[in-house]
Amino acid sequence: MGALFVMKGRQDPGIANADILDWINERKKIGFTYYQLHQYTAAVRSLLKYTGVMLNDYQISKALAAVPKKDRTHPSLQDLRKLRSVLDERGRFVESAMVSGFFVLALLPT
Repeated sequence: MGALFVMKGRQDPGIANADILDWINERKKIGFTYYQLHQYTAAVRSLLKYTGVMLNDYQISKALAAVPKKDRTHPSLQDLRKLRSVLDERGRFVESAMVSGFFVLALLPT
């Protein structure tokens, strides 16, 4: 199956590009995440590039779902105090160094 796809892609790169785009759109309907789609297509794109098939990377990257934004939660002062209560002496030292160096305070909401 894979060899046939590569041969078909070498004969007409447009067909391979269209097949990848169709596959992406089918998987989006099923509910694949951005990371799953990116991982699967990266392997196929790498194989096709290795065999000399030129793909339209711009179209493929646009077809992939948008990268989800990460929800960032910032530690509150109460969280830092709770953490300090359960840490040993070395842990408290590291926490103090992080707070005094603004590693943790930079994460606190303003």
